[in-house]
Amino acid sequence: MKLTSLSDIVQRLSMERELKHGRSVRDLFDRWDEIVGEPESTIARPVSLFNGTLLLSAESSPAAQEASFAQTTYLARVNQYLGQNAVRSVRIENRGKSASAPASAQPVRRPPAPKPDLENVELTEEEMAEIRRMASSIQSAKVRRAVERAAAARLKRQKWDALRRQRRRSSASKNPR
Repeated sequence: MKLTSLSDIVQRLSMERELKHGRSVRDLFDRWDEIVGEPESTIARPVSLFNGTLLLSAESSPAAQEASFAQTTYLARVNQYLGQNAVRSVRIENRGKSASAPASAQPVRRPPAPKPDLENVELTEEEMAEIRRMASSIQSAKVRRAVERAAAARLKRQKWDALRRQRRRSSASKNPR
C-alpha cells in the first residue's frame, strides 16, 4: 500500500473542486471584490469554504450584523460564480473589536465575592430542632446525619448572605455616592 502525502491529497481535492465547479475556491478568495461586488465585499471577507459552508470574517459587531443581513446575497453571488449549490450556508464571525468600545478598553472585572465564613454563623436551638424534625423520618442514621449537616450548611449560608446584604445596605446608606 502506497502512502499519499497530505499536500497531494489537498491538491487533488482542490483540482476536483475546480473541475466540479469550473472555478477554484482560491480564485473566489482572490477575486472576492469583483465576484461579490460593493458594498458586500467590504463588509466581510472570506476565510474558508468547507462542506458547503462559507465562513466570512467581519471587522466589527455592526459589520457582522450587516453581513448577516446580506447572507442571501453572498450565497447567490458565490453560487453563481462557483456553480449551483457549491455553497449551502454562510457563517459570519466577528474577528475584530466591538465598534462601541475602544481597542484599549478592558472589561470591568468585579472583585470575587468573599468566601462565606460559615464557621462563625450560629444556628439557634429552634433552627436545629426544625432540621432534626425534618430529617427524623430518614431510617438510615448515616444518611440522616448527612441530610442534617447539609440542611444546617444551607441555612448557615442563607443567614450569612442575609447578613452580608444587610451590611452592604447599611454601608451604602452611610456612604452615598
